[in-house]
Amino acid sequence: MVSNRHAYNLIVSRIQRNDVTLAQVHWVRPSVSFLSFGVSDDDIIPLARALETNTSLQGLLLNCNKITDRGLQTLCQGLGANRSLVHLGLEGNAITTEGMHALCEVIKHHPSLRQLNLSVNRLGDEGIGLLCEALEVNRNITELGLRLVGMTDKGLKQLCATLVDYPQMHQLDVQSNHQLTEDCAFPLAELLVAHKKTSGTMLASDFNKDRLMQFVKELEMPFPPK
Repeated sequence: MVSNRHAYNLIVSRIQRNDVTLAQVHWVRPSVSFLSFGVSDDDIIPLARALETNTSLQGLLLNCNKITDRGLQTLCQGLGANRSLVHLGLEGNAITTEGMHALCEVIKHHPSLRQLNLSVNRLGDEGIGLLCEALEVNRNITELGLRLVGMTDKGLKQLCATLVDYPQMHQLDVQSNHQLTEDCAFPLAELLVAHKKTSGTMLASDFNKDRLMQFVKELEMPFPPK
């Protein structure tokens, strides 16, 4: 149940009218934040309807709410006609692999999307695999949050293989995926090297920084002459 029903309804109505002026102070783009509003799956229904007719919203933050796969599927239906979204925040909900199917279709068809935060959801390696497939289609994401999503070495290695040829990746957060082992340090180093000459990647991880930088140095060393 939404903690502030009046404020929620007001914002939803403004989205429906394409009159989005409520913005975080450090943002310029038209955006709305429902951070910790207690938004549930049923609350998503009017929001999704409003999004169906909105053509200007660029930022939608639904972090730390009560959205499950059912609510995410409803939200994705509402975003089907939107082509302006730049930032989507879904951190701290109850999203699993099931919901990722619908979300990845949105990602594929939203080339405007640059920032995506899926941290603190139960995605697992299967959800990461679906995300990688979407990222092969939409190669415009520059900031990706995947902290505490239940990813193992398999998922992170697949993610690194997908992102190594990405045009730009400014920020990647894979912290607190506690099943990751040191076997992933080398793929992450390859990713850092690949992006060093373009955008440079700010990496947030639990790996030993000295070990990562050692791999980076080894990868950057020219081959000795024959």
